[in-house]
Amino acid sequence: RLDELVRAMERLPAQALVYYEDAGFYHREMAATARARLLPRIDVYGMNEDELQEYVGRSVDLLDARDVSAALAQAHALIPVSALVVHTRFWAIAVGPDAGRYREALENAVLMSATRYRLGDSLVASDLEETAQLPRHRGGERLVATLERTRTDARGVAAVVADVASPTTIGLGDSFVGGFLSAFYLREGSG
Repeated sequence: RLDELVRAMERLPAQALVYYEDAGFYHREMAATARARLLPRIDVYGMNEDELQEYVGRSVDLLDARDVSAALAQAHALIPVSALVVHTRFWAIAVGPDAGRYREALENAVLMSATRYRLGDSLVASDLEETAQLPRHRGGERLVATLERTRTDARGVAAVVADVASPTTIGLGDSFVGGFLSAFYLREGSG
């Protein structure tokens, strides 16, 4: 299957964005195999906080800027893509030479996943606008501001604080990726 995927990726237009989300491997060694084969064509490599901690081999204090910065640097050294994206319950951050290109995509990704968390499967564009009016995680805001001030290769957004009685927690990563890609396409792909 990897051979088929590599062949398909080789036929993509040069300007096509390839986003790879690290998740769902029953056998973790397969993740390394897939990464090694696909990495030369991946533009954006995404993961959540659990995967970040797995890559760095330790717990990361997700609200400590120094700890997060060190973990992001370590993960980016292992996965040297133009933008490494990590999304957590507090923030979403891209690091790498092209990180600045994806700030709007990160914002939309956070809004999409927070809207799914709030409302489940049935959502429309106006629901994202309502989500955008909700407060942001203050610790996430501080962490993002610190990383953007201290690292030239980091851009991020704080997570939305959505307090709901029955949150939808399944599919948040998929919603994040969908929000990211739709915003990227609307900004760069349609013109």
